[in-house]
Amino acid sequence: MKQQNKTKNISGIGGWLLVYVIILSIGFVVAIKNFYPLVLNFNSISIINKIFTILSFIGILLVLNSLVLIFQYSKKAKKWNIIMLIYNFILNIIIFSFKLGMETIYVFLIGGFITYLWIEYWLISKRIKNTFIED
Repeated sequence: MKQQNKTKNISGIGGWLLVYVIILSIGFVVAIKNFYPLVLNFNSISIINKIFTILSFIGILLVLNSLVLIFQYSKKAKKWNIIMLIYNFILNIIIFSFKLGMETIYVFLIGGFITYLWIEYWLISKRIKNTFIED
């Protein structure tokens, strides 16, 4: 009975959700750092890189939206984090598909597996269910 009450009361930003938020925050900072030079040189980059830059900007906005919804404890956090994870994985497939070799296959496999794990976490976690209940 105690174990069931302990599991039922798990909520807030802690545990694996805290790990997720830290990883997402670091990824956001790194993305902004890498995105900034592309914006400064936007007129001088190729058309394909302009497309990648715009698609990356959308991904950055989705990450920022996901973080904001998490810290607001919004019920929409679950849906938008899953959308963001899928979008950024597909974006990585598009960008890395222009590179050839075994490295690309490893990126797809590892990235796909990690994306799958985080989506499963958002779908089945008791902490997620207990934290994001109101809007």
